[in-house]
Amino acid sequence: MCWLRCRRQNFRISSGCLFAESFGKVYSTDNGQYTTCDLRTSAHLSEIIFEPYAVELELSKLASKVNTSPDEIPAIFLKKICTSIALPLSIIFNTSMRTGFLPDLWKTAIVKPLFKKGSRSDANNYRPISLTSTICKTMERMIRKEMMKHIYGNKLLSNAQYGFRPHRGTEAQLLHYISCIQSNMEKKKDMSSVYVDFRKAFDTVSLP
Repeated sequence: MCWLRCRRQNFRISSGCLFAESFGKVYSTDNGQYTTCDLRTSAHLSEIIFEPYAVELELSKLASKVNTSPDEIPAIFLKKICTSIALPLSIIFNTSMRTGFLPDLWKTAIVKPLFKKGSRSDANNYRPISLTSTICKTMERMIRKEMMKHIYGNKLLSNAQYGFRPHRGTEAQLLHYISCIQSNMEKKKDMSSVYVDFRKAFDTVSLP
């Protein structure tokens, strides 16, 4: 479920419908088929425990701003009362992980159109930004930390992956690429490159 809001107040109501229609066209019915990978380790991430002190620490790191979210609970409010709500939130998080239940409001997003390039009158030149519950995002960050500990601890990522990793990025990847080209040229070897640009890749990926 999502609500659509436009940043400019002078947008007509029909503009919201236009954005919703444009964003909706990107998605298609998932066929339920996912690529399987060979296991590279026998280690399992069996359990994630949310301790009150860890919840309080994550909440204390929130930005001091009045953000927009479906539950209408701003980050600055959660940050100021982090000590008082750390225990009850830890109970909610642990219960959610144990039962697999997530509140419907946590699965709801306020979608705002963000202009990319080209004509501002073309809805296809905008990409959707989803504003979700800060409480849910706090839980997700804590889960991500445990997942990354497991992934790095068991060396599950290829050294060739530069995206979505700390202290790596396009610059480091480009330097490595140029180094490979120069090395092959010095050795009088042929080298081929394939460039791929997936349109709206993040919006169309299958999610299990």
